Amino acid sequence: SKWYQRRVHGGFAAAMVYKWGFLGTGRICQDFASALSPCQNGAVYAVGSRDVQSAQSFIAKYGGSKAYGSYDEVIADPEVDVIYIGTPQHLHLELTLKALRSKKAVLCEKPLTLNLRDAEAAIACAKEHQAFLMEAVWMNFWPLIRKTRELVESGAIGRVKMVTSNYGWKNDFVSNCSIGDPVFGGGGLLAVGCYTLGVALHAVDADVPVEVKATGELNDKGVDLQVVAQLKFGSDQFVSTECSLLSNLPGEAHIIGTNGSIHLHFPFLCPTKITLHVEGRDAVNFESPAPASEHTFNFIHSSGLLYEAEAVHACLRQGLTECPEVSHAWTLRTIRIVDEIRRQVGVKFAGDA
Repeated sequence: SKWYQRRVHGGFAAAMVYKWGFLGTGRICQDFASALSPCQNGAVYAVGSRDVQSAQSFIAKYGGSKAYGSYDEVIADPEVDVIYIGTPQHLHLELTLKALRSKKAVLCEKPLTLNLRDAEAAIACAKEHQAFLMEAVWMNFWPLIRKTRELVESGAIGRVKMVTSNYGWKNDFVSNCSIGDPVFGGGGLLAVGCYTLGVALHAVDADVPVEVKATGELNDKGVDLQVVAQLKFGSDQFVSTECSLLSNLPGEAHIIGTNGSIHLHFPFLCPTKITLHVEGRDAVNFESPAPASEHTFNFIHSSGLLYEAEAVHACLRQGLTECPEVSHAWTLRTIRIVDEIRRQVGVKFAGDA
């Protein structure tokens, strides 16, 4: 049953617990499971891996009831309410379609798919089967990202004129792992481009840029190691983004308006501090720590994946098939731009049209 009794003010109240089925056991799955653990409305239930021992080890450490030696068995489990896809990204489309056709709700790690055409196919499948589908852009639920959006929309810095963002880390193993291989949809752009572009999409008016100029460096397999992109939205809003697998970039973002600016400190995609600069006034800092957790995480501030999980639970309670904060339109908007940047830089995947 999805229902359990929990103590509320001395009595008991029924609350729905959504049973999560995990596809994959890698580092992001580990972090999401750890972040999910304090949730009262959701819990790890089933885990699937191509290696059943990996699934068993995952459950022993992070909780859950069922360990499977395949992804298909998790999708087929009638007790599973929502599927979390944390596999290598070249598998995202296939697994998303299978889960949706089984009428499962789906939270798929970013990028949802490797290109626009595949994203459109996934979203069409969700609509056909009236199933919930969301790309896991956890940044959009982060409290200080919400605050940034609120400040921009309130006109606190005037009209936004420019956005700059960068994110990158020195990866000594890029040549020998999936992120450096086009077969797996590798490259820095797909790894972090949704963040460097996403912070700008919170600030500019138009859905799509009128101009994109991008250049980059590829490895010997044709995957981007570093990319610089400049975009123009409408007639007067400009965006400059950088991502890298070769260097540790500052990981900051600036939104600059006619009357001031907002500085998103490292790591800008999940910041614990932003600074508002308004002309003629003292700078104002807004601070919000990552959720406290007893767990150790692989990635910075991953305890904040809790916000994303709770947003999914809220959507499911309301019977929604997409999440307002990471709508299907948001996903399509992002991947459309990423496709154009890839085209200009020269990164090609097997599934591209």
